[in-house]
Amino acid sequence: MKRKWLIKLRTEAGFTQKQLAEIVGISHNYLCEIELGYKNPSGQVANRIASVLLFDMALFYTQNGRVKRTKNAANREAI
Repeated sequence: MKRKWLIKLRTEAGFTQKQLAEIVGISHNYLCEIELGYKNPSGQVANRIASVLLFDMALFYTQNGRVKRTKNAANREAI
């Protein structure tokens, strides 16, 4: 599933795919595959992308870039 949220953040920050890939230290093709949802970045790569674009790297591991709370997580917070 395409990560439209990531593409939006990158373009709003004024980076091309090639520029962001160079800054993060990955190939342009790898970044393209991450944006298209074909690949999930490693924790290290997710952290570097998130640091450059200023977002929480957890967005990579949530559906559609939205943090979903589980019932158990909500219960733990109530304690």
